Amino acid sequence: MRLLFLTCHLPFPPHSGGRRREYELLTRLVPDVDVELIAVSKTPAEDRACAAVLSGLGRVSVFAAQDGGAPRRAPLAPQVARHRSQAASAAVARALADRRVDAVHVEGFYLMQHVPAQPGVPVVLGEQNVEHRLWRLRADTHGDPVARAAEYARARITARAERAAWQRADLCVAVTDEDGRAIVEETPAVDVRVVPDGIDHDSALGDDTPAGTEHLAGDGPRLVMVGNYGYAPNADAARHLLDDVMPAVWSTRPGVRVLLVGNAPGPELRARAAHDPRVVVTGRVASVAPFLQAADLIVCPLRYGGGVKVKMLEALHLGRPIVATPVAVQGLPGAHRSVRVEDGGPELAAAIAQLLADPAARRALGARARRFARDLPTWDEAAGALADCYRAVAGAGTRRRRVA
Repeated sequence: MRLLFLTCHLPFPPHSGGRRREYELLTRLVPDVDVELIAVSKTPAEDRACAAVLSGLGRVSVFAAQDGGAPRRAPLAPQVARHRSQAASAAVARALADRRVDAVHVEGFYLMQHVPAQPGVPVVLGEQNVEHRLWRLRADTHGDPVARAAEYARARITARAERAAWQRADLCVAVTDEDGRAIVEETPAVDVRVVPDGIDHDSALGDDTPAGTEHLAGDGPRLVMVGNYGYAPNADAARHLLDDVMPAVWSTRPGVRVLLVGNAPGPELRARAAHDPRVVVTGRVASVAPFLQAADLIVCPLRYGGGVKVKMLEALHLGRPIVATPVAVQGLPGAHRSVRVEDGGPELAAAIAQLLADPAARRALGARARRFARDLPTWDEAAGALADCYRAVAGAGTRRRRVA
């Protein structure tokens, strides 16, 4: 099969959950699928510099995402507006007109704008989250009524755009059963299948002692949170940890250090680290593995989010003791038996303090996490499930799609 894969970033380096998912799936599909990749990127220079790493794929093209575009009567969903690109739309149209591909995979509803209304081949839409529900959850975290109302308005606009994209697709791919059910609830006629994230990580994460581990220096227990802090749910979770959870922990254990490990920390988080020696912000690192291994406790204090959290899979796979919110274990049925799950700042703080004081409890929690991880899907299994989706749409042919 010849596949055109449309994404919002180059899948390498895999320093975010979305990039890791695409990297693991695509590299496993390549032996059986001829992949042409088009990225509509917010960091085009960086992505073009890394394109040679994906030489195992076929043609790789990176286009700069344009924010907004021409004025419109109706407002665009924020992610749609951020990923406009006439050049990318033209490249997709050429690939279809030249009959270079047998199917199109669109990774994210906001990129469906680049696919012609009648593409002539089946279209698979991958949704790593149900975004309009995330906007609503984000709105719920706002104390400011004006900001809350603005977030709810964005949720409504995003919901319209998502539903229109789902209806255009021949098949939708969700990451979790919960997200799959949410799509079906809102668009019952859509064919939805689940392709989970996997847990077997390859050497792309880096070796065990890469550059950047100097951040591990220092005394005191280490709490580690891993995430891409350019992603709003992770940035919110980091603020929640520092503002609502750690003051209670520090009141009884002042020597505890918090390491925020991952890509794109904003100025606010960097300023916190600059003024508080107990807070370490690493920025992008070659490998998260040494930070997870060196942690006394892994924390994942997400207040909103969707899909399976790759950071959770990494910590489970390594058998680390984890304290998390219910949002963080979405898509992982039964995880509450292997992860300390608490909802709210005081409850998280109490759990962290209790586990830091009890090394035996941490070891037992880590052992349960490792056993739980052994039963989770692998990336090979996930790639096989995605290949089944492509075979399903290719076998069914192209239906007449409804165009919003």
